[in-house]
Amino acid sequence: MAALVEVSPGVYQMGALRLDKQARALRFPGTVNMEEGLIEYALVSESGAKHESLLVTLVQATEVHAAMLLLGAKGAPPSGAATGRFAGPIFGEALAGAVVPQGDSIEVELEWREAGVERRVRLEEWIFRQDTQKAMERGAWVYSGSFWAEGTFVAQAEGNLAAVVWNPGALVNHQQAGGNRDEVWCANKGVVPMRGTAVEIVVTLRRTPL
Repeated sequence: MAALVEVSPGVYQMGALRLDKQARALRFPGTVNMEEGLIEYALVSESGAKHESLLVTLVQATEVHAAMLLLGAKGAPPSGAATGRFAGPIFGEALAGAVVPQGDSIEVELEWREAGVERRVRLEEWIFRQDTQKAMERGAWVYSGSFWAEGTFVAQAEGNLAAVVWNPGALVNHQQAGGNRDEVWCANKGVVPMRGTAVEIVVTLRRTPL
């Protein structure tokens, strides 16, 4: 993990990640990974499930987690995490019966340049629901914080940072209906820029844990 360096009062750099304590926000670079098709993740690292993720980043889960803790995030341990055992993502009947993830309320925004114009949208606008035929509703992202199991920080081991299909091992989840279904979520075709587009991912901590 890169060293944390204060570059101005209250603003810190950790590798490619920048943390602003006053704004309660962090930002880091990523890349559009999918323009269309079913997704289970909004964001993964290079070692994550890139075949089903909207975005990819070179920033590591441990760096994001350290920055969120410095902002004051607490996260929320997933069900069964106290056992210290890691069973991996949940599927099938277990996924259908999964509980709504808990954690710190956050907002995730994306910035990129298109045709010489700076653009900024909420992450939800790039995610499409097949069941409602609409973009994902705004809000309900939570910093659940992943967990440690068998001496391993699961988000770092799996490389899965932000889940669209609920995953207790991811750093970020959401609380919208349908998070326990893996056939609902898609990249919002025609809205998401072309694959390979460089983006800045901005995560803002909104309030204390739910």
